[in-house]
Amino acid sequence: MMVKHTTCTCKPLPSIVTTNGSFHRTSAVLSQKQRDWGAGGAEHVVVYASPGLRHSEKNNKNYSDFKLELLALQWAVSEKLKDYLIYSKFMVDTTILSDT
Repeated sequence: MMVKHTTCTCKPLPSIVTTNGSFHRTSAVLSQKQRDWGAGGAEHVVVYASPGLRHSEKNNKNYSDFKLELLALQWAVSEKLKDYLIYSKFMVDTTILSDT
């Protein structure tokens, strides 16, 4: 599993969890919108994380694209990023519905 920390989180800032699931790997990125960049705010990455998949998860008969996206989201929120996200609101950005 690859994890890279780039900066620390600031609880009051809006957090965004971006996930992606494919038959090769799932990934998650935690970022925050900074207030010091005007009205829109620049997005700064806090953590990159990417676990490997088990053999059964790489089989498209067992896991569809939709299920892999949900697996990536579940892993990110309940395991890898839970210490960053606990007791805070966050947005989820994923490609689950964009391919349908």
